[in-house]
Amino acid sequence: MSYEKFLIDSGKFNPLVIHRQAGQQEIRIEISKGVKAKVLILGDFKKIISSLKLHIIIRQSAALNLVENIKGGKRVETACEIELKETGANCLVTGMFLGKKTEEHVCKTIVDHQAANTRADVLVKAVYQNQSRGDFSGLIKINKSSQHANSFYKNEILLLDSAQAISMPHLEISTNRAKASHSSYISRLNQEQLFYLQSHGLSYQQSKREIIAGFLVSALNRLPQVFCRQFLPKLKRALSC
Repeated sequence: MSYEKFLIDSGKFNPLVIHRQAGQQEIRIEISKGVKAKVLILGDFKKIISSLKLHIIIRQSAALNLVENIKGGKRVETACEIELKETGANCLVTGMFLGKKTEEHVCKTIVDHQAANTRADVLVKAVYQNQSRGDFSGLIKINKSSQHANSFYKNEILLLDSAQAISMPHLEISTNRAKASHSSYISRLNQEQLFYLQSHGLSYQQSKREIIAGFLVSALNRLPQVFCRQFLPKLKRALSC
């Protein structure tokens, strides 16, 4: 197992780009008081197994913009726990997962509000084709001392062919002075949309790519500008396959 630890303060490790590896990884990130951090996690795998345990601590009035993009892999597991440790800590988390053939992804996300006036916004989008599979769970925890916390978890999955997915969001709220909600949506490729695009001159593959790209737009719009150069070419190659 490989282990890495990062302390993000001012310009150090900010932005931070992490490349997923085969085997087991454990990464701990701490964001110092008042720092606005940007973290990008990339995984573009062949037929390998990868497991990542990610633990992030956000201090007072600090902000995290976390983007994770996973493509491929025999089995890719992600366990992400974010602790909003002190007053005013907040995070924006965006995940995008693409699976084909018999690839399998497992993603568990925990957002733990441990202080007042903390905020979290999590959006996880996934597209699975052929016989691939996704298994997603999200947990929002708000303890008694986290007055006026505000948290949202959303998971949207698009399935093609015989692909399958599970989505299980949960809430654990210990105060009535907080806002928390979650949503989960799994859909199949819309045949009417396919027919419409093909009737306007696009091939089946082109039509499919357009629908997938449109599905991912809401996630792409959340990307920090600094990550676009590294992220978008990988996504374009993935959609062209």
